[in-house]
Amino acid sequence: MAPMMSIRAVHAGDGYAYLLNSVASHDDTNQPETRLSDYYNATGTPPGRWFGQGINGLGNTTLTAGGIVEEEQMATLYGEGFHPDAEAMIYAGASLDEIKLGRAYPNYAKDVPVLEAVKREEKSFRTEHDRRPTQAERNLIGLEVARPYFHAAQDTSTSSSREVLAWLNEEKNKVKQAVSSADLTFSPTKSVSILWALGDDETRKTIEKIHQESVQDSLEWIENNLLYTRTGARGERQIKASGMIAATFQHYDTRAGDPDLHTHCLISNKVQADPETSGLSAADSAKWRSVDASVLFKNSARIGQRYQRMMVQRLSQQLGLDFHDRRTPAHKQPVWEIAGIDEHLIETFSHRRADARPVYEKYAAEYATTHGHSPSDRVQYALWQQAILDTRDAKKPAQSLADHRAQWAQLHNGQALSIEDLQGQSYRASFPHREADSYYEAVVTLAEQAVNDTRSRRADFQIRHLDTSLSTRLNQWSFATEADADHARDSALTYAMDHLVVELGGTVNTNLPTALLHEDGRVIDQDAESQILTARATVAEESAVLDALNEPTAWTVSHAQVREAITNNARLRGFELNTGQQLLAQHLTESGMQITAGVGPAGTGKTASMAMVADIWRAHHRDVIALAPSATAAQQLGSDIDTPGMTLASLTYRWRGIVGDHPRSVEHLGCEINPGDMLLLDEAGMATTADLAALTDIATATGAVVRMVGDPHQLDAVETGGLFRTITNREHSVELNHVMRMGADTAQADAGLAIRHGDLTGLDLYHRRGWVHHGTRGDMIAHAASAHLNDEASGLSSILIASSRDDVNTANQIIRDARIHAGLVNANGPHVSLGTGQQASVGDTILTRKNQTINGHRVLNGHRFTISQVRADGGLMVVDQQRQRPQLLPAGYVSEHVQLGYSATVHRAQGVTVDHARAVVGPQTDRRGLYVALTRGKKQNHVYVAEDIQSDLESEDAHWHMSGEHHALDYREILNSIVERDQGQRSATDLDRELLTEQASDQRRGELLATATDMLTTQWRRDVVELDIRRRLDELPVADLEAIDEDQAVERISTAVVTLSRQGVDYREVIDEAMSGLAGSRDVGAVIAARLSQHIPAEKPAVTHLPPRHVSADHELYDWAENTYEELARTTERELRPLEHPLPDKGEVTEQDFSNVDFRGLELRGLKFIDCTFDGAAFDDAEIHRTSFTDCSMRDVSFNRTAWGVGDGPLKLSLLTRCDLSGADATDAQFARSRFTSCSMRDVTLSGALMAGRFERVDFSGADFSDVEIAKNLSVADSTLDNDAHAAFHQAQELTEEGRQQRRREYAAQEDAVVESSTTAPVTHHVGNHTDKGLEL
Repeated sequence: MAPMMSIRAVHAGDGYAYLLNSVASHDDTNQPETRLSDYYNATGTPPGRWFGQGINGLGNTTLTAGGIVEEEQMATLYGEGFHPDAEAMIYAGASLDEIKLGRAYPNYAKDVPVLEAVKREEKSFRTEHDRRPTQAERNLIGLEVARPYFHAAQDTSTSSSREVLAWLNEEKNKVKQAVSSADLTFSPTKSVSILWALGDDETRKTIEKIHQESVQDSLEWIENNLLYTRTGARGERQIKASGMIAATFQHYDTRAGDPDLHTHCLISNKVQADPETSGLSAADSAKWRSVDASVLFKNSARIGQRYQRMMVQRLSQQLGLDFHDRRTPAHKQPVWEIAGIDEHLIETFSHRRADARPVYEKYAAEYATTHGHSPSDRVQYALWQQAILDTRDAKKPAQSLADHRAQWAQLHNGQALSIEDLQGQSYRASFPHREADSYYEAVVTLAEQAVNDTRSRRADFQIRHLDTSLSTRLNQWSFATEADADHARDSALTYAMDHLVVELGGTVNTNLPTALLHEDGRVIDQDAESQILTARATVAEESAVLDALNEPTAWTVSHAQVREAITNNARLRGFELNTGQQLLAQHLTESGMQITAGVGPAGTGKTASMAMVADIWRAHHRDVIALAPSATAAQQLGSDIDTPGMTLASLTYRWRGIVGDHPRSVEHLGCEINPGDMLLLDEAGMATTADLAALTDIATATGAVVRMVGDPHQLDAVETGGLFRTITNREHSVELNHVMRMGADTAQADAGLAIRHGDLTGLDLYHRRGWVHHGTRGDMIAHAASAHLNDEASGLSSILIASSRDDVNTANQIIRDARIHAGLVNANGPHVSLGTGQQASVGDTILTRKNQTINGHRVLNGHRFTISQVRADGGLMVVDQQRQRPQLLPAGYVSEHVQLGYSATVHRAQGVTVDHARAVVGPQTDRRGLYVALTRGKKQNHVYVAEDIQSDLESEDAHWHMSGEHHALDYREILNSIVERDQGQRSATDLDRELLTEQASDQRRGELLATATDMLTTQWRRDVVELDIRRRLDELPVADLEAIDEDQAVERISTAVVTLSRQGVDYREVIDEAMSGLAGSRDVGAVIAARLSQHIPAEKPAVTHLPPRHVSADHELYDWAENTYEELARTTERELRPLEHPLPDKGEVTEQDFSNVDFRGLELRGLKFIDCTFDGAAFDDAEIHRTSFTDCSMRDVSFNRTAWGVGDGPLKLSLLTRCDLSGADATDAQFARSRFTSCSMRDVTLSGALMAGRFERVDFSGADFSDVEIAKNLSVADSTLDNDAHAAFHQAQELTEEGRQQRRREYAAQEDAVVESSTTAPVTHHVGNHTDKGLEL
C-alpha cells in the first residue's frame, strides 16, 4: 500500500450468492465475494463505521454517524443506489420510487446474452411486484435464467447451483457497472506502521487513535472544502454538496502480509446540494445527485499530504517522535519516516511485494505464450494475487491483529520495538513562534519554497498543487502545536497568493450579468478550482527572455561577410551547406538582437550550421561559448565547433546561486565572457525556463549575445520548460526542412517529419517496411534486444531505446546475459552491484548518471564506459568508450550512480545518430518520444509496440468488483494515440494567450448563452408556462378530464412547449389547435404534447432561441442574452468551413482558396499569403504576427478582436499590400504592428479598434470609426477618407512630409529611450493586473 492516501473508483452491482441451504455454509472459506461488504469486512478487522453530514439527508434512517455498517445497507446504497434502509422501507409499504436516491444505478449487460436475459427477468419482477427482488429472489432468478446458458457454454447437461452461479458472477464481473463510490485509502508511512506493529500495546493504541482521528479530520476537511456536485442542463455548474455518506473500514496488512495500518473510506456517489446554494429552491437542493468525483481524484495528493501532515504533528506531540525525509525512486516527493527506524527495517517489511514481482512476470509470460495474447487486466490481477500467495509464508494467514503482531515480531527476532529508543530524536528545526520577530521571515521563506517547488515542475499550476507543496514543506519543521502549524500554512498560502503568484487568463468579459457569476466573481460554469496560476517569477523569467528577442545590440556580421565566409567554407571543406543551413547561419550571425534562435528538426544538419556560425563569429575576434543542457550534448557541440563545451547548468547555476556563494556575479561564472561573445546553446528545447532567463541575464551583464538552436517538437526540459517553442514562434526563427540523416531515403525523412507534426500518415511507411513489431512488453524488449545484438554482430552501430527505466533495466539484463553467453563478459569473476540492483563484471558496458569530478577527471552523466577491472573495495577501473581513456570510479559512486549501459531512455537517446535504432514503446509514450526514437537511425528505425494493458496491481479486490474486463489494445491504436498525443510543456505566456483567446471566443460566449437560455427558460416555464397550461386544462370540458393526471399532463405539455420555444416556435400560436377535439382521448396530456411536437421544425437552429420575455424575468440576464444571441446568430449565418490542410509553420502560401474558412482563435506567424482568396473567412480572436497578405481578396472577412502584431518588436510588421478588405468587420481589433498599402477598406467596421501603424493609399470610404482608439504612431498618407471619418485620420493625413518624418523621429526616440533604459539599468518585471491583452508586465 502506498503511503498517505490513494483513491480508486468502486463500482455498483451485486453478484449472485450461492443458495445457503444447498451449496455453502457460513464458514466456507472458498466462497467468493459477491458484495462490496464481503471485500471490506475482512476477518479479524473492526466493523465498518458510517461517517458524514450527508446521513442527515436520508430522513428517518437507521444510519448514524459512527454506527456500524451493515451488509444490507451497503448492498442497497453502494450496489443499487437506493436508500440504505430500502429493505425495511419496502417491508413497511414503500414503493420503488420512494426508496430511490435520485437515479438508481443502471444494470449494464453489454449485449452478453445471459446478462441481458437476467436483466429482463429482474425488470419483469420489479414491474409485476413494484419492488426490487430480495437477495434470495435474485439468486433464484439468476440460477433459473443462467442454467441453460451455462450448459450451452460448457457443453454439458448437468450442473450444480454453485457452478452455475459462479459462472454467472464471472460473466457479470466482466461488464463494467456504474461507479458507486470513491475509495479513499489512508495509510501512514511505513515506519509508522512498523512501530504500530512492533511497539508495545499502549503505543499501538495511541498510533491507531491518532490515525483514526487524522482520517476523520481529513474527511471533514474534504466535506467542507472538496465535496461538490453539479447542476444545469449539461451539468455545467459546479455547486457545493451538503455532506457525504461514507463507510469506513480499518485494515491491518497488505495482501502480501506486511504490516500496513490503513483505512478505506467509501464516499458514496449520492449527495445533495448545499441548501444555501444561490439559485436553487429547497426542493432542488433536496434532490439526490452524483458527487463530482473529479475534484477528489485531482486533489488526491493534496489530501494525502494533509493527512501525513496531521500524522507527523500528532505523533510528534503525543509520542515525542521526530521525523526525517526519506526519498525513494517510487516517490517523487519526500516521505517522512520516524527518525530512528532504519532503512533496513523498512525494507524488511516491504520486500514481500517485491519478491512477488518476478513470479508474476513469469506467470504473465506463460499466459501469453499459452493463449497467444497478453492477459486482460482482470487476468493480470488474478495472476498477481497468485504470485503473492505463492511467495507468502507457508503459514496460515493471520486471523486477528494479535496473530498478525506475533508473526511480525518473529521477523524482528521476536523483539518489540521500544518507543523509548525513538523518543528524544532531534532532526527538524523548530518553526519560530508566531510572536517572534523571525516569524514573518520564516513564513515568507516557507511560501517561497512552496512556490518554487510547485513551479519547478510546470509553468502553470492550481491552488491544490501549491497547497500540496506547502504541506510537504511544513513537515521539515517542528511545531509546538497543530494550531501553530495551521497558522503558518495559512499565512504562507496568503502571502504566496498575494505576492508570489498571478492568475493566467483572467476574466475577459467583466460585463456579465449577476446571474452568470458566483459570489466570488467566478463565471457560473467555472469550477471552484478552475483558476490557473503561475509564479510571478516565471512570468518575469519568460518576459526577460522574450523582451531580449527585440533587444538590438551592436554585435552583428554583415550579409556580405557572411556570404563570403560561407563560400570560403565550401571551398575549404569541399562541400556546400544547403540552402536551409546557409539561411540558419545567416540568421544567427546577422540578427543583431540579443537573442536569436533557430530550429533544427532531427537529422537536418544543424551541427554544420552551428560550426559555420562559430567560425564566422570567431573570425571577427569574438569568442563562442558552447553550451547544452546535458554534458554529453555539450561535449559533442564543443567537439563540433572546436571549443570546450559546458553544460548550461554549470553556468546558470552559479548565476542563480544554486552552486557556489556568489550569485549574479560575472567574476564567478567559471569562464570568461566578454562583450560581443556568443553564448551558443544547442538542444535549447530541453533547457528550463529558469536557465534560459539566467542565460539572458548573463548576456545582459556581460554584453554577450545568445544564439540557440533546438527543436520545439522534440523532448522538453525535465523541469519547467516550453519557452523555446514560444521563442521560435515570436522570433520568426529559421527552420531547417531538409532531413540529411537518412541520405537518399527521402520517404523515411518525410515520414519522420509527418510524425513530428502529429500526422498519422507518417506511420504508413513504417508499417509498409515491416518496421513495426508488436506483442507483450516482455517479448518486445527481448526481440528488440536480440535484433540489437544482431546489428552489432553485423558491424552496424545500433541503439535500443525504451520508454521507462524499468524497461531499460530489463533490456540491459537481456543483453548482458547474451554477452556472458558469448564470452564477452566474465560473469565468473569479481562483480559489483549497481544502483539498479543489477550486477556488472569485467567486459560490461556501464553508463554513468551523475556529473562529478573524480581524481581530476570529469565524469559526465550519460557517458558509457567498459569495465576493465573490478576492485576489491567495489570500485571499478573503466575505459571511456569515446575517448579510450582509463578512469577509476569509486565504490560509492558505482553503487549509486552507475547502471548497465546497453540501452537508453529516449531522453538519453536524443542527439544520438546510429545505423539502426530500435525503440520499445507503449501507451505511456507520447509523440515527442516517438519522434525522437524514430529519427536516431540513418538506415532503419524499428518500433516495438508493447500491447500489454497496464493493470493497477496496487489495488485491492474491492476495486475490481464489477469493474469490467479490459483487453490489450491493438498496436495500431496504440501507435495512433501516441502520434496524436503531445505532452509538451507550454510556457505561461502561451497558456495565458490561449486562455484569453478561449474566453473571448464565440464558442465560449455560446456556452454562456446556453446556460443563460436554460436559466431564463426554467424561470419562464415555472412562472408562465405551467400556470398557463393549468389554466387552459381547467377550461377543457369536464368529459375530457375524467381520467387526467393533471400534474403529469402539465409536465408533458410544458416539456413540449419548451422544446418548441428552443426551436423558435411560439406555442401560443398552435396550442389552441392542439387542445381541440380531445373527446375520447385516454391520455389528454400525452395527446396535446404529441400534437405540439408536430410543429417542431425539421432543422434545428444554429443558436437556441430565447423564451419570450415576461414580467418576472431576470431582465439584466435577458438583455445580455438577447444581445449575445443576436451577435452569435449573425456569425452563424455564414457557413464557415474548417481548414482542409494545416498551414505550414512558416513560408509562402500562394493561390489558395480560403473563402469562408474558420481561422478563429488561430495564431499565424511568419506566413506570406500571395494571391489568395479569404472572402467571408473568420479571423475572430486570432493573433497575426509578421504575416503578409499580397494581392488577396478579403471581402466581408471577420476580424473581431483580432490582434495584429501585439507584442512584436518595432521592425516586425504584418503587411497587407493590394488587398480588398471591403465590408470587413474589425470590431475591437488591435492593429498594433501592421502596414496597409494600396488596399480597399470600404465599408469596414472599425468600432472599438486600436488603430496604429501606417495606412498608405487606403480607401476608407464608408468605414465605421465609432469608438476607435488612436495610437501615437498612426500614420495615414494618400488615403480616401469620408468627411465624417475619425478626426485623427484626417489630422494624420494632413501632416506634411516633414511633419510625418518629425513624428517618426519622435516615435523612434521613444523606442530608443526604452531600449537604453532596458540595457543600462537592471531589468525588474512588475506583474500587475490582467488586461484584456493578457498579463500586464
